[in-house]
Amino acid sequence: MPKTMLKKDIETLRSSVSDMMSLAEEMISDSIRSLYDHDMDMANSVIGRNDRLKSLERDIDDMCIELLKEGMKKAQLREVASAYKFVIDLESIGYHSMMLANVTLALSNKPLTGSVIEVSRMSEMALDMLRICNKAYRNGSRIDLDKVFGYDREIEKLNNDIFLRTLCSALHEPETLTNSIYMIMASRELERIGDHISDLARRVDYIQTGKLADRMMHIHIPEQTI
Repeated sequence: MPKTMLKKDIETLRSSVSDMMSLAEEMISDSIRSLYDHDMDMANSVIGRNDRLKSLERDIDDMCIELLKEGMKKAQLREVASAYKFVIDLESIGYHSMMLANVTLALSNKPLTGSVIEVSRMSEMALDMLRICNKAYRNGSRIDLDKVFGYDREIEKLNNDIFLRTLCSALHEPETLTNSIYMIMASRELERIGDHISDLARRVDYIQTGKLADRMMHIHIPEQTI
């Protein structure tokens, strides 16, 4: 394949991956908005968009397979191999966004617990993480891994705090147990989204450096409040 054609195909691949990242971002954002606003239509829209995400995944897989048949430089090979990994994490982010939308549907006629504030904060950080990844990947620039990993640690902390505090609250107010469990589920989905975005960030960095960074996570143990 001529070099100019190979370069164009890799640019097309990069554009498609970036589009998939943007769609995943929309799904995260809208799933949380639907929860906060009790918007059932938006929740169903998030679930429906997963078909589009899977379609992009299949297209990108096909592009990667075709490009891997060609002779490429190391940097190009890293980009194509990373794209093949990206779609796995992005498909998982779409799945967890759908699960968040299902929490909205389950709580359609029920009041939200106070944890919704922390859940909303978790989603904001996850969205910032994904935007950082998408911008660096799209521009072919270095990514701020420290910032991404810092957000991920804070999401992990909030998830653990919500889990313990919500269970403690349910002991004193058992009538809120069902709502509390769903908020724990929402928090857990966002924690998993954060993990997948951190893996995306490591791959974006790998494209530029040729080294896959370690992600050391320190387990946050909440204070006992029972």
